[in-house]
Amino acid sequence: MIRIIHISDLHLEKETPSFEKSTIINALAEDLTQQVNEDTLLLLTGDLIDKGALNFSDKSNAFHTFEKVFVDPILLKNPGLKGRIFFVPGNHDIYRDKIDKYSESGLKSELSNVKVLDAFIQSNRINSKHLDRLETYKKWESDFYKRFNSKESSNFEFTYKLNIGNYKVGITCLNSSWLCKDDLDKENLLLGKNQIENSLLEISDCQVKLALSHHPLEFFKEFERESLKIAIYRNYDILFTGHVHELASSYTSDLLGNIFISIANSTIGDFPKERKYVNGYTILDLEPNQKIVTHYRKFIETHGNFVPNTDIGTEDGKKSFPILKDEKLEVFETNQRIILSIESRYCEKLNDDIIMSSSNTNVNCSIDNLFVEPTILNSPQGNLNDEDTYRYTIDSILTSKENYLIYGMKESGKTLLLDKMFIESVKRFNQFNKIPILLKYSDFKKKELLKVLREFIGISSREIDDFLKNNESLLFIDNITFNGNGNKQIESLKELLVKYPKIQLVATADLVLENVIPTDYLEHNDALQANITFIQNFSSKEIKQLIQKWYVGKEVDLQDNMQKLIKSFTDFGLPKTPLSVTLFLWIFEKQEKKPINNSVLVELFIENLLEKTNIENIYSETFDFTNKKRLLSFVAKYMNDHGDADYSYSVDYVDLLGYFRDYLKTRFHGQPQKVLDDFIKRGILTYHDDNLIRFKSAFFFHYFIALHFDYDPNFKKQVFTEDNYLNFIEEITYYTGLKRDDASVLNFTQQKLNDAFADFNTDIRNNYEKVDRVLESKRDDTVTFQIDEIKAENKLSEKQIDDMYDESLSAIPVSKKIEKKDFSNQNTRRQIDKVLKLACNVLKNSEDVDDFEAKKIAYQNTLISSISFLMQYRDALITHYIKFKKQPDHFPKNIDFHIFIKIIPLIHQVVIYNWLGTQKLRPVITDKIEKDKTTINISDFERFLSVFIYSDIKGSDYPQKIEQFVKSTKYNYLKDLSYLKIMSYYHLRKNDKELDKFYLKLLADIKQGIGQLDKHSKSRFIKNLENDKKKGSL
Repeated sequence: MIRIIHISDLHLEKETPSFEKSTIINALAEDLTQQVNEDTLLLLTGDLIDKGALNFSDKSNAFHTFEKVFVDPILLKNPGLKGRIFFVPGNHDIYRDKIDKYSESGLKSELSNVKVLDAFIQSNRINSKHLDRLETYKKWESDFYKRFNSKESSNFEFTYKLNIGNYKVGITCLNSSWLCKDDLDKENLLLGKNQIENSLLEISDCQVKLALSHHPLEFFKEFERESLKIAIYRNYDILFTGHVHELASSYTSDLLGNIFISIANSTIGDFPKERKYVNGYTILDLEPNQKIVTHYRKFIETHGNFVPNTDIGTEDGKKSFPILKDEKLEVFETNQRIILSIESRYCEKLNDDIIMSSSNTNVNCSIDNLFVEPTILNSPQGNLNDEDTYRYTIDSILTSKENYLIYGMKESGKTLLLDKMFIESVKRFNQFNKIPILLKYSDFKKKELLKVLREFIGISSREIDDFLKNNESLLFIDNITFNGNGNKQIESLKELLVKYPKIQLVATADLVLENVIPTDYLEHNDALQANITFIQNFSSKEIKQLIQKWYVGKEVDLQDNMQKLIKSFTDFGLPKTPLSVTLFLWIFEKQEKKPINNSVLVELFIENLLEKTNIENIYSETFDFTNKKRLLSFVAKYMNDHGDADYSYSVDYVDLLGYFRDYLKTRFHGQPQKVLDDFIKRGILTYHDDNLIRFKSAFFFHYFIALHFDYDPNFKKQVFTEDNYLNFIEEITYYTGLKRDDASVLNFTQQKLNDAFADFNTDIRNNYEKVDRVLESKRDDTVTFQIDEIKAENKLSEKQIDDMYDESLSAIPVSKKIEKKDFSNQNTRRQIDKVLKLACNVLKNSEDVDDFEAKKIAYQNTLISSISFLMQYRDALITHYIKFKKQPDHFPKNIDFHIFIKIIPLIHQVVIYNWLGTQKLRPVITDKIEKDKTTINISDFERFLSVFIYSDIKGSDYPQKIEQFVKSTKYNYLKDLSYLKIMSYYHLRKNDKELDKFYLKLLADIKQGIGQLDKHSKSRFIKNLENDKKKGSL
C-alpha cells in the first residue's frame, strides 16, 4: 500500500503567520506524526504563499520563509518525509507585478494551437523569457529539490522516480501557473502537453504514475483541454489538484482509461465560514489494481487539532473507491457511447439560443465563448439579508443530488443557463456520472414524457425503464409552467420523478413579478421536492466578464465600457440582463470610435431585435426593417390616441389586431396576427394584463412616436404648438437624434429656453461676478483641503470600483411604465428644468445643422440658462433649510447638507455634460473655450463648465486645457471642483503612465495652491504614488 498525503492552497500571507495560522500549522505537523509511515508521500498542489508575497517585507525570500514556517516543522516531527515532498506552483505563487501586459497580450494571441504551444515550452525550458512571474518560485523550487532530491527542475514540469514498497512510483509535477494573470484565468490557461510527454519519457517504467497540477483541467483553454485529458487519463493513476478550495474526490473510468482525481481543500486558511471550504487535508491509501481508500481530515478550531472529516457523509471520514472491474466498465462504455451521441446531436445546436448571430459580429457567438455565469440565490433580487442568503453555482447544482427550480425574469438568461449546465454535464460526464437530458416544457405537451426521454437518449422502448432505474440522470426542463393548461404535463413529470428516484430535475420558470417569491409551484412541490432559486440581474463583475469575453484579444477600456453601459441602462430604464448587455456591446462594437446619440442607439437596438437576432425572421424579404418601423410608429400613435393612459397606453389585443389588419391589407399579404405575435415574441410589445397590449419599454413607445412626426406633419405641428411640447420631451429628443439637421427644432427649443430664463439670464450676464462670489469657499473649507493625502494617492482597487458600479447599477430603476401625458398643467415658465434638459438634448443632436453661428449662440445661451437654473435651485435649497431647519424631503440620504451645497456646482456640471456632451459639439465648445480666455464679462464658473464638458468628451489636448484653467482661476471653489474632476479621471480612466503623472502633479499643484502642501510634501505626495505603483498595489 502506498500512502499519499495531499495538501493544498496554504496561502502564507507574511513572514510571521497569524496566531490562528500558526496553530493550524503546528496541529498539522503533530497530526501527521500519526499518519506518516515508511511508504508515505507528501504532495502540495500550489498556492504556497498568498497574492505573490504582497504582504511580505522581503518578497525575494518569500518561499524560503514558507519552507521555514511550514515545511521545517513537518520534517522536524516527520523526518521520514525528507526527499518525499513534492510541490507545484499555484496562481498565488506568481508575482503579477512582473507581467508586461503588452508582451502578455502578444504571447497569448500567438499560442493559439497545440503545435505552437509545445514548441514554445520546449524552447523555454531553461530560458525564462515571458516567465518572469514565476522566477522567484522556480529559483526556490530548484534549490529545494537539489537539497532533498539531488535533481534540477525546469521552468515547467518536474519529474521524479522513487521506490515505495514493491512499486516504482513516477511523479509528474506540472506547472499550470506559468500563464496565470488574474481572476479571469478559468478557461484561459495553457499547460502544454509537452510537459506531460517529457515527464512520461522518464517514468515509463513505473508501475504507479501520479500527476500534480494546481489547476483542475477545466481551467485550460478548450483547444488543448481534450488532448490533456487523454494524456492524463491514459497514463496516470491519480491526478492531484487544488485551487478551488473545495474538497472533492472521484474515480473515473472510461474509454480513455481509469483515473482517480483528488481535489484538495485549503489546508491552513483562516477559518472559512462555509463547511465545504473547511481547513483540512486528504490521505489516500492506494492499493494498485484493487482500491483507493481516502481519509479526510479537518481542523477543529475550538479543539485546536485535526479530526476525521465526517462532513463528507461517513462516520469515520473515510471513503473507499474500488477500481472498476470489466463488467462495470462495460456499462460505463455503453453510457459513454450515449453521451457521445447526445453531444453530437444536441450541443452545437444550442448556440442558436444566443440572441446574437455570429454572422452579424466578429465575435464567436457560442455558449462556450460568451457565457457568463449569473448569480443564483435563494431569494429574488435583494430580498434577504446577507446572512440568510445562499448562493448556488452551476457546479454546486450539478454535483448535488437534489432538484432545483430556477426562476428568472424574462430575458434573464434562463435558457442559456440551462444550455450551459447541459453542456457541462456532457463534457464532464466522467466527473458527474449522470446522463443529461435537455427538454423544453412544450416538448411533452402532446407527447408522452417517457417517449420523449427515450428518443432523446436514443434507446428502445424496452430499455428505457431499466435504464432510468439503474442510471443517474439529469433532467433539464426549460420554461416550466404551473398554471394554465399544463396540468397534465406537470402530473406526468411528478409521476416520472416518483417512479425513477435516480432522476435529478433542474428546471427554469418565469418570474412574473420582480422581487416577489412565487407560489405557483407549492401544490406540486411534494413530488418535485425542489430547491427554489432565483437568477439575479448582472452585477458589475459579471458585466465586466462579458465585456472581456466580447472583446477577447483586444485591448479594451473596461471602465469606459462600464460607464457607457450604465448610461444606457439609466437613459432607457432597461433591466441589467445578459440580453441587454449583449445587444449594447454589439452596438458599441459596430460604432467603435464613432460618437453615437441615444436615437441611433435605440434604432440599432430595435433593429437587432427585429432583424439580426437568431429568432426566426418571418417575412424578412417582403416585410423588412423599414416596413416594420413604419408600422410600429403608427401603432404608437394609435396607442397614444386610443390607449388607456393610466395603463401605459395599452390597448385590447383584439382591437390592436383589427388595426394591424386595416394597416396591412393594402401593404402586405402575410398574416396580421403572425406579425403582431412576432413583435410580442421579440420583446417590442408585451401583455399588460391578459388581453391588453402595450410597448414593453417606455423608450420604445417614445421612439416610435418620434418617428411618426415625419409620417404625420399635422401631428408634428400639434406637438410644437404652444406648450404641448412639454408632453413630448423624450419624443423630440429622439426625433432630433434621427433628424440631426432640423434647424427649426433647434430654434424652437432655444426660443422656449429664452421664454423660461430670459430675466434670469439678463441678471447673470449683467452681474457675472456674483456667480463666483456666491459660490466661493474659504481655502480651509474646501473639500480638497479635507481629503486625506494618502487616500488621494492610492488608486481605487478593483473591488472598490466594482462596488461603485454595483451601487450605480442597483440604483437604476427599470422603466416599464409609460407616464401619462398631462396637457392641462404644462407651462414653460413653471417647468424650467424640463425646458433646460430639452434644449441641451436638442443642441447635442443638432450636429448636422449647417449654421455654425446659430449653434455657438445656442451653446452660450444654454450654458447661461443652466447657470441661472443652478443659482435658483441652490437658493431654493438654502431658503428651505433656513426656514424649516431641515433639508428637503427629497434630499439624498446620508449626505451632509453643507457638503452638498459646496459640491452642487460639480453635480451641475456632470448633469449638463450628460445632457449636452458629445464629440460632435467639440468645435463649438473649443471656440467657446478660446473666446472665454479673452472675454471679460463672464464668470469663471462659465469657463469651468466648458473646460470640463470638453474634458469629459475627451477632446484633443484636454489635459492642457484643464491645466491652463486651473492656473488662471483665482477662486478656491473652482480649484476644489477641478481637483475632484481630475481625481475622477485619475481613478476611473485608462491612462498611460505619463498622463497619470500629469494628473498627479496637477493635483499636487492644487493642494499646494490652497495651502495644504509645501514643496517638500508635494514631492513626497508624487513619490508615494510612484512607489505604490512599483509595489503593484494600484
